[in-house]
Parts: sequence; C-alpha cells; structure tokens
Amino acid sequence: MTQKDIPNCFLPVTQLSEKLEKGGLSSLELIEEYLERIRKHDRNLGAFIDVYEEEARKAASASDMARASGHIIG
Repeated sequence: MTQKDIPNCFLPVTQLSEKLEKGGLSSLELIEEYLERIRKHDRNLGAFIDVYEEEARKAASASDMARASGHIIG
C-alpha cells in the first residue's frame, strides 16, 4: 500500500493539515470520510452516544470558507 492509498482518516494530522492548506482536501470532504466510518462501524463498536453530523458539516464548511478567504486555520 502506497501513501496515496491510505485513507485520509488514517493520516497523521500533520499530513492532513498540509493537504488542507494546499487544497488537496477540503474540511468537508474529510468530515464526510469520518462520518462515513462512524456510520459503518459504530453499530458494532458503540463508541458514540450522539453524532452531530449537521453541526460537523457546518463547522467544516466554515473552515473551508475561512481558508479560502486567506485565514490561517490552526
């Protein structure tokens, strides 16, 4: 498996940050990957009591808009 084959949700935060900064990934795309994994695996794991999908999407979209307007997101 090459680095390109590794799903974003398994990458270190430093690599995710770089992809976000360079435009290779949006916050909304990333949050959708995480939400999909939660939907897929949580019925067996029971790790989450509540998942606030819409709130997560809104926050991700706001982050993408801030980044697009030149704000540095840390």
